[in-house]
Amino acid sequence: MRHSTGSIFMIFGKMKNNTKNLIYVFGVIVFILCQSVSAGEGYADILHKLSKKNFTTVKFKEKYDAFYLDSPLISTGEMSFKPPDKLIKTTLEPNHISQEIIGNEVIVTWGDGKIERFSLDQHRGLESMANTLRAVLSGNIDYIDINYVVEKLETQEGWKLILLPKNTNINKWIKKIELNGSDGNIRQFIVTEVNGDNTTTTLYEK
Repeated sequence: MRHSTGSIFMIFGKMKNNTKNLIYVFGVIVFILCQSVSAGEGYADILHKLSKKNFTTVKFKEKYDAFYLDSPLISTGEMSFKPPDKLIKTTLEPNHISQEIIGNEVIVTWGDGKIERFSLDQHRGLESMANTLRAVLSGNIDYIDINYVVEKLETQEGWKLILLPKNTNINKWIKKIELNGSDGNIRQFIVTEVNGDNTTTTLYEK
C-alpha cells in the first residue's frame, strides 16, 4: 500500500501526505459548483441550489499549511462532481494524480499508471465526511443539521458559511469548514483541523 496507515486523512493529497486531502478534496467539490446565490438566502437555500447543479468541472489552486512544513504545499488541477455519487479530483502540479470516489469505492491513479483501490468503510472518518458531502449534494438538510452547526454570515465581500462538526466521527479531526462567496458564487473553501493544520482551496471557472 502506498498510503500511510497512521491517519484516515492521509490517502489523497501531496506525495508526502497521501491521505491528507481526500476530505478536503470532496469538501471543496460540494461547494465549487458555482451557482448564483444572493447574500440574503440561508444556507439551506444555497445547498438546495448546489444540489440542482449539473455536472461541472472547475480549476483549483490549493495551499496546505502544517506545523511540520517549512513552507506551504501548493497544488493545482481540476475538480468535478457527477451525480449521484461520483467525485473526482485531478492534480496536475506538482504531480499528476487522479482521485475518485464512486459509491463506496475509492480509486487513486498515480502518474506512473499504478492504481490503488479501497473501500470507504475501511476508513470511518472518511466515510462520514463523504456521506456528509453526498447529503449536501442531494439537499439532505436533515443530515447536515444532525451532524453540524451551521453559521451563515454576510460580509463586505459577500457571504460566508461556517460548518462546525458536532458528530464525533468528524469533530475529532476537523475543527471547522469555512466557505466564502462573492458576486453570488463560491470561490474559496477552507478546512481547519483540530491540530491547527489547514487547507485553503481557491476555485476558478474552467
